[in-house]
Amino acid sequence: MPAIISRPWGFLSPWGRAFNLFLTRGGNTLAASISFYTLLSVIPFLLLLVRMVGMWIKDLAVFRYHLFNLGKKLFPQMAPDLLNYAEKLVSAHLFASGKWTAFNLAILAFSAVSMFNAIWNGVHWITQHGHKNTLIQYIKGLALILLSIALMVSTLTLPLIIQSMMNLFANNILVENIVQSIPSLNKFHEWVKTYQMGRYFFFKSRLFSTSIILFYFTFLYRWFFPFKINIKYAFSAACTFVLLMICGRELFWVYLKFGKSGLVANYGSHYTLVLGIMWIFFLASFFIYGICLMQAFLEKSLQLTIPVTDEYIPEPISEPPPIPTKEGPNDTNVD
Repeated sequence: MPAIISRPWGFLSPWGRAFNLFLTRGGNTLAASISFYTLLSVIPFLLLLVRMVGMWIKDLAVFRYHLFNLGKKLFPQMAPDLLNYAEKLVSAHLFASGKWTAFNLAILAFSAVSMFNAIWNGVHWITQHGHKNTLIQYIKGLALILLSIALMVSTLTLPLIIQSMMNLFANNILVENIVQSIPSLNKFHEWVKTYQMGRYFFFKSRLFSTSIILFYFTFLYRWFFPFKINIKYAFSAACTFVLLMICGRELFWVYLKFGKSGLVANYGSHYTLVLGIMWIFFLASFFIYGICLMQAFLEKSLQLTIPVTDEYIPEPISEPPPIPTKEGPNDTNVD
């Protein structure tokens, strides 16, 4: 075991190792590649997501509004133009007069999968894992899109289920009898009767939206990583990503304070669009750092100091001890 792990601050060693992996294996280059593919495929992905979930809940416009409000929580307040532009493009195609067909959905799905394929290439480079099974990766990308749709549908329907259970609790004869026998429950019962959660409760609550992001990126890290790794490592990587995202979003004004004059001089009123593109690059960098962190966790758990490969290295097998023979004192060798 390396000496640094035995020190009191040794639990931080995976984060240091991850930073070293990010620098030595071109994490910034991978983040730039992912950012480029994201800009190319984010419109098809959002359009597909809004279309599928909107068809499920029978309200495209309302879901589009709440989805982009949720997205604005991920972007700095000084860089809204990129997200607003994406919303206009999605709205223009979403409410067009043309009919939607299975072929259109297939084209959007194929375009959206290219972003996930770029992430897989980055993961393979970070982990030094051979790039194999491209068809399987596309299938997994489609499964990831279906998971995104299922997560959004669950986010919309779960408040309704909870509200229905609360209404059942509020209007139940058995509960009424229990409340009458236990007066201390009267205030709680009255609160349940008057409380209305609302259909889009999760989109309005920062705590629940953060929980959704944590769950989603925990699954992403576990899904993208080519090795079977403990779920707690994926959760640690997701927490690190969310923490970096929150800190970066809140401190993004520092760059704006010192670089705003140059941005305005070069890009005019569209400087916020440039800031949005830069923020996508930062998000991609944070995500790649999370991949490096999972690789560091894997190396630490296996007590390895070399890159982990997918090749199985068997343990050395020691030769069995010789079998003792019973020889008498008068035994002689016969030629």
